[in-house]
Amino acid sequence: MEQRSPDDSFVKKLRTVNEYRNGVVHRNRALSPAELSQLADVSPEVSPADIHHGLLNILREVLKKPMGEEQMHQKGVARSLYEWGLEQLQSS
Repeated sequence: MEQRSPDDSFVKKLRTVNEYRNGVVHRNRALSPAELSQLADVSPEVSPADIHHGLLNILREVLKKPMGEEQMHQKGVARSLYEWGLEQLQSS
């Protein structure tokens, strides 16, 4: 496992992610578009899609996945259940 210095920019980024996560989960705090832009390392004037892409890049670095999108599109349990429920409602 790779060890990084506490002063490493990526370690600082993860610390910020954790602080934002704790704010959202424990204090019901919303993140502003400016905060998301800063976290994603993009300009505040960019589109939501560009912010999304920047946030995915952080995930890729954490997961050490290749830049290809194929592994980022696997459905989770919640999404699968949501789609199943929606299908059940539409077929009724």
